[in-house]
Amino acid sequence: MKELFANSLNAKLEKISGKSSKNIKRRLNRAVAAALLDVLCTLPQRKLTEQKAAYFSAEFLPGSFVTGSLANLGLEDICAEVLKRKGYSTDFFSELADPALGNGGLGRLASCLLDSAAAVNLPLDGYGIRYKYGIFKQSIKDNEQTETVDLWQEDCPFEKENRDETVRVCFGDCTVLAVPFDLPIASKTRINRLRLWQCEAENPVDFSAFCSGDICAAFKDKNLAECISGFLYPPDNTESGKALRLMQQYFFTAASLASILNDFKKTGRSISDLAEFIKIQLNDTHPTVAIPELLRLLTEDYGMDFDDALTLCGEIFSYTNHTVMAEALECWSVSLFSKVLPNVYPYIVMLNNHMKNSLKAHTQLKEILIIKNHTIHMANMAVYVSHKVNGVAKIHSEIIKASVFDSFYSLTPQKFLNVTNGIAHRRWLCLANKGLEQFANKRIGTEWRDDLPQLSKIKQFNSPADLEELLKIKYENKRALSNYLKSSFNLSLDPDFMFSVQIKRIHEYKRQLLNILGVLGLYLDLKNNELKDFHPTAFIFSGKAAPGYYNAKQIIKLINSVAELIEKDQTAKKYFKVLFIPDYNVKNAMKIIPAADLSEQLSTAGTEASGTGNMKLALNGAPTIGTLDGANIEIVDYAGMENNYIFGAKSEELEALKSYDPMDIYYTNDRISRVVDLLKQGPCGDFTALFNSLLFGDYNPADRYKVLLDYPSYMSARKRANEDYKSPALYAEKMLMNIAAASHFSADSTVKNYNEKIWKLGSF
Repeated sequence: MKELFANSLNAKLEKISGKSSKNIKRRLNRAVAAALLDVLCTLPQRKLTEQKAAYFSAEFLPGSFVTGSLANLGLEDICAEVLKRKGYSTDFFSELADPALGNGGLGRLASCLLDSAAAVNLPLDGYGIRYKYGIFKQSIKDNEQTETVDLWQEDCPFEKENRDETVRVCFGDCTVLAVPFDLPIASKTRINRLRLWQCEAENPVDFSAFCSGDICAAFKDKNLAECISGFLYPPDNTESGKALRLMQQYFFTAASLASILNDFKKTGRSISDLAEFIKIQLNDTHPTVAIPELLRLLTEDYGMDFDDALTLCGEIFSYTNHTVMAEALECWSVSLFSKVLPNVYPYIVMLNNHMKNSLKAHTQLKEILIIKNHTIHMANMAVYVSHKVNGVAKIHSEIIKASVFDSFYSLTPQKFLNVTNGIAHRRWLCLANKGLEQFANKRIGTEWRDDLPQLSKIKQFNSPADLEELLKIKYENKRALSNYLKSSFNLSLDPDFMFSVQIKRIHEYKRQLLNILGVLGLYLDLKNNELKDFHPTAFIFSGKAAPGYYNAKQIIKLINSVAELIEKDQTAKKYFKVLFIPDYNVKNAMKIIPAADLSEQLSTAGTEASGTGNMKLALNGAPTIGTLDGANIEIVDYAGMENNYIFGAKSEELEALKSYDPMDIYYTNDRISRVVDLLKQGPCGDFTALFNSLLFGDYNPADRYKVLLDYPSYMSARKRANEDYKSPALYAEKMLMNIAAASHFSADSTVKNYNEKIWKLGSF
């Protein structure tokens, strides 16, 4: 395989001239992609008639398909070698746009599972939308987030348009075309695919004619098709925005089901055998509308009895829950749903009636109905119909049984299980951190690359020489990040600083606010001569806030305003650096994560389902400073409490709180009140909205995510980490133990668990 790839790439590079050409990066990317496709042609080809699982997800966050394929096939080193011989480096990969198909952990998990399914030879295909612009391209202007369209499709040469497999999707009397674009997800033994649907007009219909009101300026005067595959997560604070989200979800699930059924027809089998052909995993509630759509297809197109069709759907669908917060469990008003999907709504009613008849003796029936108070509860439908419901970390799976879906659990406990998330280590270690990969290879061989649990053996290599080499690798990664930030964003960063990293979607429950208030607390300590023997630290943030999420955008502005404040202070800048890296995506994460010294995982206990960024950072040697939430619990179980920095109230302690008034803390803790007052009266500007959200509440209770409650223990943990960092050998051993512990979080193992516990596909 390596020889074939090298020869093919050599031949393609011969045709490239003009190394300073404006499009040289794209031409090199296309050359590598073409050489990879030559290799893929020699591998076992997929059979459309084979049994498989389908992963329905509103978002994927794959990063470069070219570099991902290189990692999956073990060709990244030979690619770098061939390019080097021709006078090129691999730096161009990080200068091209990432596919703008996702935003955060939900989409990244989906992509990790697809990569790992191919690696372990499981037939798993992904299905989603080919968003033209993704969520948005983020930049920072006057310290605030600004959003522009993300033009990414020119940098994705792997796509194959299969227009002959176009299907029609109907919204009442309006029909659009769903055109599939396929991307290979390959390993040495299998080629799966990610099928993304592009919406096109059959008969152009103006979006404003279909739904009253504006969705956003980008969609003004646009036709319906342009809107549907335009942006990921259009704002849902208007009725028309909600309608568009529902259309998007129905569009890709209906198209995907039509495609699957077209493949099934080629088997010549009876429709009653459909569950032996396909298993469908619903990635959160976004694709749950697939359930009534399949019911409709089975009854209307195949003449099945409703009860038989429902039984078949139960065998086909399974549901992964990713949140414990009620507001994130999607609901639709009956009036909206019936207007947008008049052909599907009757099947929601039939499902609801079936539930009433089947569970009429259940004392809590009213709580778990699919339709209640003129609202359709999609999570209730997913749990009722699916044969398995899984959480994504041990604590999360217990919470959904005990509170989120407790009534369902009392009825059908056998449905509920846990499948802890995992990460694609070939990308997040082998591709992103070559120094650490070589460190492991020299000590334990290379078999861990295809069997990550073997990486746990690395913890025995803790001699002074081993630890010194580990520290050198980390320092080189920090230098590489500093150089990247300077060249790409004109941001300065001293690699001698400790790098404390919080990179994820900006949301109040993830508590970036706690982090930046902690920085302000340290700043005040410095000004009051109370900061003693503190190792200089860079507090690195990255992530996007939803365009309509005011408080999250205010947090971004606050972070950048604090950065500006410190940069202007000649004393403070010797001790602190605050950086907000714009436009967080996979390629940026691959630079940041290997350089991190400390992983900030600050969600309020009981709010983060799992997290996968915490796993990636641990895998690259960053101890966790965090709460006992999500997968942090399992990281600490494996790496040891002594090798991480855990703080804050536990979920059971928060549950036991009968009342919570942040004003009590504000008036009794001078250090906290001084910091919080800076939001309203400080040198960073006016952040009254954040001040009020902490002390008085807004549309939510005051300090809903217990920032002030956890602040003292957070500051204590932060200072412990800083003190330990000043002892390099001590800190290097903590790094090593976290690398070894992360061996438990392989997406290979995760996808195998899905198959063993849920899909039960045959051997391949």
